[in-house]
Amino acid sequence: MEYQSVSQFEEAYFVPYEEEWCGYVIYIERNPDRYRGGFAWSVCFDNEEIQSGLAFHFDFALGEALTYIKCSKSNQ
Repeated sequence: MEYQSVSQFEEAYFVPYEEEWCGYVIYIERNPDRYRGGFAWSVCFDNEEIQSGLAFHFDFALGEALTYIKCSKSNQ
């Protein structure tokens, strides 16, 4: 997988994303740290944040959140 820098357009006009998947809620928003950029993601269950991270692109953030949920469900 090739990493590319986030375009200023992608970051400037991004609207926070929220999705429920298998009982978990995924939140993705712009990273508030303007120097690092990218996107902050978190996975919540029963209104508690159980995992979070940073990614350079929205697609990577969503992929990391979904991977966490899949791994979490397979360990139950």
